[in-house]
Amino acid sequence: MQIMLEKAYPLIGGFLGVILAFISKFNLLEIESYKEIMSSSISLGSIAVGFLAAAITLLPSLSNNELVKNLKRLGAYQKLLLYIIKAITGLFIISILSIVGLFITNISIGIVRDLFGYTWIFIFIVAILSIIRVIHLFLKFLVLTQNNID
Repeated sequence: MQIMLEKAYPLIGGFLGVILAFISKFNLLEIESYKEIMSSSISLGSIAVGFLAAAITLLPSLSNNELVKNLKRLGAYQKLLLYIIKAITGLFIISILSIVGLFITNISIGIVRDLFGYTWIFIFIVAILSIIRVIHLFLKFLVLTQNNID
């Protein structure tokens, strides 16, 4: 059950965020600082994608590192790589959606605005929770490997 929740909680959080936004009639495009939010999301996504991409390219080169050896021994190395790739994907999508969001502020078709807003909220929450999952998992494995070494 815990492994299933670990895999699914970014998606569950995204769906809950959209449901909450829908119930509260929240409209992303009507926020006063909407353009600043989109610009900040582009920056956040781009920086985080670069950081995670660097991490994923460095991990294989650290194959002689004791932590990487322990991650492989625990069977966590592939899981960590997969979660990093998923986080990169979510961050990349939120960056692209935020770029699009800068240009659709004048669309008057309500359904398009609502659909964009709910999609953005979903992807943003999934991306943030995916980053949290990677950090949490990495720290968990770091503690486990330190306990095995001591």
